[in-house]
Amino acid sequence: MSKAHILAHAHTLEKMANLDVRNEVFQGDALTGMVFDQVDFSGTRFLNCIMHECVFIDCLFSGTLFHGSDLAHSLFSSCTMKSSMFDGCNLSETQFDDCGLQNATVRHCELEKVAFSHCDATQAVLRDLILRDADVLDSCLTETDFTGTDLSKCLFHELDLRSTVFTRAVMKDMGMSGCNLAGQNLSGQDLSGTQLNEAILTNVNLADCRLVMCNFSDAEITDASFAQADLRNSLFINATMENVVFIGATMNQSIWNGALVQRADFDGADLGMSVFNRTSFEHCQFRDSDMQYADFSYSGLKSCGFDGVLMNNTRFHRALVDSDDIKRRLGAVERDDELFEAELWSA
Repeated sequence: MSKAHILAHAHTLEKMANLDVRNEVFQGDALTGMVFDQVDFSGTRFLNCIMHECVFIDCLFSGTLFHGSDLAHSLFSSCTMKSSMFDGCNLSETQFDDCGLQNATVRHCELEKVAFSHCDATQAVLRDLILRDADVLDSCLTETDFTGTDLSKCLFHELDLRSTVFTRAVMKDMGMSGCNLAGQNLSGQDLSGTQLNEAILTNVNLADCRLVMCNFSDAEITDASFAQADLRNSLFINATMENVVFIGATMNQSIWNGALVQRADFDGADLGMSVFNRTSFEHCQFRDSDMQYADFSYSGLKSCGFDGVLMNNTRFHRALVDSDDIKRRLGAVERDDELFEAELWSA
């Protein structure tokens, strides 16, 4: 069976199975909607072909080149695609399920809403692309290169991203819940609106990042830097932190309820209007920070430094502190009348 056999059945929708078409060249051919099962396309070149809505099951594409071809809405299932290349192709809404994409290269392609599930993309290269709204689930991204790629609104769920390359990537509004980003240096990048709840952020550099409206709830954050980062309206609910730097960060209206924070440095940070209800702070420094309208009600502040802080209507209602001096400084509110009345009603 050969290339001629496939082309002869291109419009019949007959399933093509158990074929060997290695190192063939398909140029300008229309293969729309065809189904291929256990076909060996290794070394084959697809040049400017129309292949949208195709289905490939258990096929071999090792070293295969797709150039200028339309693969939109196609499905690759259980395919071996090691060292394959997609160049200038339309891959919009294409699905890759249980595929081996090791060392594959994708460049100059349309990738709207592409999906990867149970794939191995070790050392794959997807640089300088627009990869918005993609779903990547249960996949291996070891040393996968997303340098300069726009990953806005992508879903990366519970993935090991420790060695994934995100240099210059745009990571706005992503879903990265439960991901392991340990060791990543994302300094200066835009992650605004990204969901990082339950993420592991050990030895992560997020200094100078735009992190507006990010969600770090239930995250494990250790030996990390948020220095000079923009964290306005971000969530740190029930997060666990140790040895974290927030020096000079802008953190207005952030919410920290229930967080456990040890040895964090908030020197010079803007904490205005932030809420720290029932947050536990130990050995933290707040020197010269702006705490105007911040709410530390019911929080614990053990062995913390407050030299030079700016307070205005800063609430410490029932906060546990080493010394009540902080509650009596100019601008501090030791007892919140509304909270006190609510306590009486709920007693």
